[in-house]
Amino acid sequence: MCFGIGTIMSLLGHLFASGVNSISIRVFMIWWGPTVLTAFIFNLLVASKITNIIIKKVTQKINDPALILKKTTRIRSWSMLTLMCLTMSTWGMITGGAFTKIPLDVMLIMVLVQSLLRESASCIMN
Repeated sequence: MCFGIGTIMSLLGHLFASGVNSISIRVFMIWWGPTVLTAFIFNLLVASKITNIIIKKVTQKINDPALILKKTTRIRSWSMLTLMCLTMSTWGMITGGAFTKIPLDVMLIMVLVQSLLRESASCIMN
């Protein structure tokens, strides 16, 4: 999952950051190794921990082991997929230089929207 999502989402991030051109492809190829390494490290240290916290909160009131296993599998797959896609596309945009072109007020609005989305997702989960 890290290899595929890291590669695809980083490539998309680069292309969105600087367009489809030879420089963008060259920068992606240079950053490909560090991107896949970053994806593995992020998955190991951050995404899996967040996923385990979500699973613990959602399944704490459930007593049926079969239902817990079913919910755990579904939550793990969707949360890991979502976290890795968002993170790796952002990583691609960072390495592609997109955030140097974004004004500070737009960046703050993006952070606000992202925090609101997280909060609404946590309310839905509970």
